Amino acid sequence: AFFRKQTLSIIDTPWQIVQVAEMDHPGLYKLWALIGSDLHCFKLHVPRIFYVNSRIPRSGDSWRRVSKSLPRSTPVINLYEYSIPEEVWLGHQGELGAELSSPDIEGAYETQVPPLFRVLVKLGCVCQVSRRDAKFLAGRDTDSFDINQLDFKTLAECSYLEPGSVKHLYIYHSFSDHRAMLGIF
Repeated sequence: AFFRKQTLSIIDTPWQIVQVAEMDHPGLYKLWALIGSDLHCFKLHVPRIFYVNSRIPRSGDSWRRVSKSLPRSTPVINLYEYSIPEEVWLGHQGELGAELSSPDIEGAYETQVPPLFRVLVKLGCVCQVSRRDAKFLAGRDTDSFDINQLDFKTLAECSYLEPGSVKHLYIYHSFSDHRAMLGIF
């Protein structure tokens, strides 16, 4: 009963983001959030997202047709959002670059936007598990999330770190060789 209540709290309550830090694995981030009066740590998976303006229509699972304005008033022909895991992006940049320089491609946009910046822009300082994913996540392990499972919340909807929500928080981190210690008081 305690764990079910804890999971429902994580799913139904807005998260006040305290820190987002890169981990050793590309595209994986550690997100610290204050949920209610408890501090939680989650793994956050962030894919590489970029946009391709193609001269010919495309199909496939990785491509999703979108409608956006392009820089310098470039006309939109067939604009697609492409989302791939960061490790694939890093491991195949040469091949992807060759594919994106094809004559069928007018331009590729936001290829240099780092995933951490995408997290900050998409989630802001307050977010919540999206309603469409809340039903799916109920009763499951909730220590890892995909960025698409979280929705931005405005400060008009939810407050951020109200006075008294965290009285004092001390974080101590020390590491040497392959050992580390983290203390939160």
